Amino acid sequence: MATRDRYFECFAYRPIIKEYFIQGAKWTAAPKPQLLDTLFDKEYKGILKKKKGVFCLNEFEPVFDAADFVRCGRDIFGQLSHTTNTMGVNWLRRHLGEKYNIHLIKSLDPKAWHIDTTFMPLAPGKVLINPEFVNPKKLPAILKKWDILISPKPIPYKVKPKVMSNWISINTLMLDEKRIIVEKRQKPLINALKKWGFDGYVLSNCGANYTITVNDLRECGQGVIQRIISAQGPNNLNITAIQTIWVVDCDPFYVDDVTCNDPRFTDLLWPNGVCTQTPVTIDGCGADISPDNPQLGKPTIINNADDNCALISIEHFDEIFTIEPDACFKVLRKWVVIDWCQYDPFIDPTKGRWERVQIIKVRDQDKPVVTCNVGPCEPATINAKLGVCVGHISLTSSATDKCTPEDWLFYEYKIDACNDKVGVHGGWDFRVGSLTKSNMRREILLNSVTIHSQTILRIHLMQVEPILLVFTESAGL
Repeated sequence: MATRDRYFECFAYRPIIKEYFIQGAKWTAAPKPQLLDTLFDKEYKGILKKKKGVFCLNEFEPVFDAADFVRCGRDIFGQLSHTTNTMGVNWLRRHLGEKYNIHLIKSLDPKAWHIDTTFMPLAPGKVLINPEFVNPKKLPAILKKWDILISPKPIPYKVKPKVMSNWISINTLMLDEKRIIVEKRQKPLINALKKWGFDGYVLSNCGANYTITVNDLRECGQGVIQRIISAQGPNNLNITAIQTIWVVDCDPFYVDDVTCNDPRFTDLLWPNGVCTQTPVTIDGCGADISPDNPQLGKPTIINNADDNCALISIEHFDEIFTIEPDACFKVLRKWVVIDWCQYDPFIDPTKGRWERVQIIKVRDQDKPVVTCNVGPCEPATINAKLGVCVGHISLTSSATDKCTPEDWLFYEYKIDACNDKVGVHGGWDFRVGSLTKSNMRREILLNSVTIHSQTILRIHLMQVEPILLVFTESAGL
């Protein structure tokens, strides 16, 4: 509350709050504002007062009045005013978390102070608005599918209220989706409500004072709601009645394991490959394997099953295997779906919990890049000891692959000394490998080969077509 004269009024409710707390209720209180002069804009009485949507508060500290908000299920509609600033709205958003959505309505009332003269929900999908304080065309997007009922002008009071608007007429009381309590004098509004399909209204309270107390005992939107209605007549006679309302979820969230992904029988669609139990293959070593990739997908809730009677959690757990004959790597993704309004592992660990496995194969379609280099050829000279000409040539190769580390690439060298294809190694005379890059360097140093008096040399490098080298004399390797 941003007004100093009402700073202590909340303490009048302290006995009731303590009683609820003792019975197990959660007690939460917003930050108590200091209400220093710094909170109020000193220039408001001047230029700022003439601008629409500008109020006397600044953002010195979070302040808000509960009467600037109205809740419809998990959606809360509110407004900025002389008692609610942006910091107050942000505090409420963070405190309530993702379970609730706060939608702000821009008030056109320069004296905005509580939303009950601007915006009044009447029934599911129906809201009554004051066309002078809010633009019907600029309501939050969530209201596009609602019936927007524009209130007729109110019958003014004979004595103009000092602290409220004549539009207090739309501050009505709904008894249920059809019956509504309206001031007897507001004939235009009563006639409009009749046209809109509302059945009843109260013409007069006959001097009686009544109160309605609601005890909401539901969990996950299901359970009991008690409405305690008390009335005191002119003769001080008290009458009390209790209305008990049972809320039952006749269509709880359900995942059918027999007819997988048939929307007629299930409220959840599993991602690609789950129902058919076939792997989903994606190309590219750096491919996106997150559930946001539409090629893989994630479980989708359908049939509006994520309602107030469900609390659904969807998680996935990945196991990655890198040794696969037909893929770079394979992912076993286990999807777990839990409706916490049904699931209790201590009572029945199977009810309200569903699991499925999705197999993902990541395949590399790009071939390794292999490079073969022929180094300088040393001129052959006569070796007096051997009696033949001897020379050296340097042959090297390298390879890279997007999906394969260097130590996972294997090299193989084969030499056909006479190019006659009659060697002992499948037609080759000499063979080195298969070896990794580091092992290959060591093997070549330990096992050098010298070939004498040959004019033609055939060398095969793994993944490379055979290379024919022609020498005038002899070559040594």
